This record gives sequence, structure tokens and C-alpha cells, in this order.
Amino acid sequence: MYFPYLHGMQKEILALRQLAPILAQDAHVQPVIEPVRHVLASLRQTLQICETAGLPTWLVVNPVNQDFDDVAAPVSLDWGRHLLAAMGPRRAIRPTLLVHRRMTPELVRLFAQSFVAQPVGLVIVPGAMAMEALLDMLRGAQLERVFFKTEPPSATSLAMIGRERCLWVENRPVSMPIDLRRGSTAPHAGRQFFSDSLAHFLVEGGPGFSDHTSLPSRPGASGPSGADQFHLSHCQRVAPVGAISIDYFLADRTTDTRESPPAARDVADTERADPATDAIVGSDASAASADPDAPSAHAAEAAHPTAPAASEPRFFGALRKLCAAVADDTTVCFGPTLGLERFLACRTATAAPSPAMIRQWQLMHHLELVSGVLARRFPLDG
Repeated sequence: MYFPYLHGMQKEILALRQLAPILAQDAHVQPVIEPVRHVLASLRQTLQICETAGLPTWLVVNPVNQDFDDVAAPVSLDWGRHLLAAMGPRRAIRPTLLVHRRMTPELVRLFAQSFVAQPVGLVIVPGAMAMEALLDMLRGAQLERVFFKTEPPSATSLAMIGRERCLWVENRPVSMPIDLRRGSTAPHAGRQFFSDSLAHFLVEGGPGFSDHTSLPSRPGASGPSGADQFHLSHCQRVAPVGAISIDYFLADRTTDTRESPPAARDVADTERADPATDAIVGSDASAASADPDAPSAHAAEAAHPTAPAASEPRFFGALRKLCAAVADDTTVCFGPTLGLERFLACRTATAAPSPAMIRQWQLMHHLELVSGVLARRFPLDG
């Protein structure tokens, strides 16, 4: 089982909304969402879609980052309790408590009382209260998963909680290889190892694995994606089978000079978007357009929606490199996933997608790739 740790940013919410039915059918991915935004419309809609699809989703009900930086711990917990109460009866959405240094015994007990007889989870960060005392306060709660951020669980914690319920959220680095940054055109200059957790799980089994995905999903993180570059994960078909690497596709600076088309506008900038290209309508449109985690270039693009971006045409050069990798490299598996199909469909487009849309497709691809490999939709043995 794969537990991708997300932070409820708009591109992640939209990606999960698109994939929920697929992930639920595969039954090998259970996302964890730690929100960083107060805005509820988009998150609530995505949670409802996950609930309807039957996709187990672990929702942190007491966020602490970004919009919640200065929010008192009791107020934050009330925010999450009211969000889930408004959804009505639930079976797939799992309340999850983030245990941080400001957490008090009273709040832990309130969490347990609020979600009695429901599967619940914990997220443990450095500075959390002693594990023995915490478990004692949760006695009687239906505790199913405990996620450890930053540090792996200690032997003592594994013994007290049970190894089958513990997961370490691995903090895998994601950055463009130095050789590619320096202009190298050598084969696989843009390839970087990401994780062997899937490979180990395919052989050894166990409770599963967790990370911040290849995007990556961390507040303040900025993956190397833009109008002329993006990256996609893939799984090895050769030893170690299932190891995940990332290929970075960067347009050549002196070629790929297709005539500049009108700048593509992100769906977040429109009142109503084409359903074929990740539609968001109604209240979601305003939530997306206000999303502060979108790339900074987006603001200028929104202010001048018809002005072509100087680097935008080079997206098609990066896209040609992706097409060649998918067609020619038989040692790796790219799916095909829905996210990959969105990229390949741009071969006939007249405008490049926005950086925000590119990041959404990258995450869609990664989540479905791991899900499809685990479900054997994407076989690695041939």
C-alpha cells in the first residue's frame, strides 16, 4: 500500500479529484492530506468525491502550516471537526490527528471522543508528547495508522504501536541533475533516482510506504517545472525492479523555436473550463484562482492573458523528448497513465499548458503510476 503525503494545495486537490475513482478501483493507494489552506470549497468537493468512490483518505483535522501558522491548536481542531461533520456519514475519510508540541492531553481526548468507533490515524512530528502517554489517552480509539514525519519510528514506538500500523513519511529530495542544468545532452543526463521503497515492497510486502511524492508535496517546495521544463517519474523494469526514478525534460535553449502561440491560461483563471482539461466550475474556480501555491509566473500571466511568454514555446521541445523516452526506452515503465496522456495530447495543441497545470499532471502521473504497478495494470516483467 502506498500512502502519498499531500498538503491540500490546489494542484494536489485537483489531481486527486481526477484520479479518485481510478485509485479506489486499484485499491493500493491511500492518500494522506494535511491541509495548508483555510478555503474549504475545493477540499470539501474532493473529499466528497473520494468518499463516493470509496477511496480511503487520511485527513489531518488539526493543520498547523501556512494558513494555520498562527491558529490556536483548539481552533484548528474545531476547523477539522466541523469540516467532517458537514460531510455527514462517512466510511472512506479517516480523521487523523497531527501530534505536535502544542498538542495537549485535553485535545487528544477530544479527538478520540469526536471520532469514536471510527478508523483514525496519527501523524507524529518531532517534539510530540511521549508515545506511551499518547496511546493511553487514545485507549479505545480505533487507531489504524501512525505516520512518522521527519524521523522514522523508533524500535520502542514500533513495539508499542505495532509494526503493521507504522509508516515513515520519507523525505525524498527532488531536484534537477546538475549535469542537465549545465547543458549536458548525454543519454539519461536528466535521469535521477527517487526511491526504492516500491521495489522493496514488491518483494518483501509489509504495511506499505509513504513519501511526499515526486512533485514534491511540501509547503514551500518548488519542483523544477515550468513553461519549458517538467519531470515525470517511472518504474524500472530491470533490477532493482520497481525502483522509481525521475526523468527531467528540458527544452534545448538554442532549438525548439516554434512560433510563439497565445499563452495558455490555467483553468484556475477561467470561470468555467473545458471538462476535458480538468474542469473546475462554480465556487472551485475562485478557490483555484486565489491559490497562493501556484507558480509566481502565473500572476503575470493572469494579468496579461494574451501576451505570449518568452520561454513558453520551448515546452514543445521538452514534450518531444518525453515522447521519445516513452517510445524508445523499454527498460522503464511510464504507465500509460492519465497524467501522461494529458502531456502527450499536447502534441496537437496550439498553446503550452500553464506551469500550474503541468504540476497537476505530474502528480496525477506519479500517483497512478504507483497505483497501477501495485495493481499489476502496469506490469514490469515485460
